[in-house]
Amino acid sequence: MFNVLSPNNGVALGNVKVRQALEYAIDKVAIGKIYGGASLNEPLNQVIGPGAEGYVAFNLYPTPNNQGDPGKCKSLLKAAGYPNGITLKDYYRNSGNHPAEFQEVQSDFQKCGVTVVGTPIANGYYGASGIGSTSPDTLKAGKWDITEPGWIPDWFGPTNGRATLPDLFDGALSFPGTDWGGYDDQAVDQLVNQAESALTISAAASLWHQADLQIMKDAAFIPYQTQLTPIFRSSRVHNAIFAPFSEGYDYTQIWVTS
Repeated sequence: MFNVLSPNNGVALGNVKVRQALEYAIDKVAIGKIYGGASLNEPLNQVIGPGAEGYVAFNLYPTPNNQGDPGKCKSLLKAAGYPNGITLKDYYRNSGNHPAEFQEVQSDFQKCGVTVVGTPIANGYYGASGIGSTSPDTLKAGKWDITEPGWIPDWFGPTNGRATLPDLFDGALSFPGTDWGGYDDQAVDQLVNQAESALTISAAASLWHQADLQIMKDAAFIPYQTQLTPIFRSSRVHNAIFAPFSEGYDYTQIWVTS
């Protein structure tokens, strides 16, 4: 996630050409290995993931095997006015796989001539007490430039588009919120409003996809991967419906045979 309001590096992250250059930096396959490998983690190149309303696969910033392209990142940074790279402040979570993820991000950006300086934060910092409660003025203070949040939609299936995209990228939503990077685009906001008031699922899906395209054209963030959650159950357990928010089964729906 980019802090697009950061004043650091001469307001570099406010420049769409800089953000587009950085899209080519990350080795998404290496990130996936940290989380269990390719069988569980598919590289993602957009906001809306597979299985969600509005998902149409596309990739505006392709790299060989999704493993990054440092040469292209460097050349685009130079064209954007940063031939010597930039320095980014990274707020990364200090538990689980996140320190290893930070090290991979730091290494990938270094190959592009971008220095990443990390500050470890508690997982809860994305909540009401931290990044999640930021205002535009706080973002403009430049305490951080990039961070690596995760997102799980509250539900799958019909109307699922509104469970991801507007929460993260609708700049019209009031702070505090989960538009952590301060991204705000009027065209995206209008598409969100139209999708939420659409009369059919197909119409809503088309609008979510259009919003997804615009967000990625603006390079508002770098998507890494979509994750599967490996959980097990006995063959005696039936109607085991996965609940994404809890990353487990909906225990009010299961039944068991003797």
